[in-house]
Amino acid sequence: MLAQYWRNKASALFPSEMDVDKEFEDWKIKFEKSYATPEEEAERKKIWLATRAMVIEHNKKHEQGLVTWTMGLNHFADLRPEEMPCGLIVP
Repeated sequence: MLAQYWRNKASALFPSEMDVDKEFEDWKIKFEKSYATPEEEAERKKIWLATRAMVIEHNKKHEQGLVTWTMGLNHFADLRPEEMPCGLIVP
């Protein structure tokens, strides 16, 4: 019983690769993302994973009271910095 408790705690702290894969798939659906080739998808996922890690790290700081705002994954999460649009974006 105690072992199961620690497995559950560990899985909450360290999501499995399958969980992260599902999160990426859900994110693609939410933001209507599709890629021309499997290679492009792999590259975009790599960028998305780095962005996700940055968001998680920032939000941990928010929970500790070190910053005043939270971050999330939006439709730009799979873009390289040089691909980011500049200026005001009006929907």
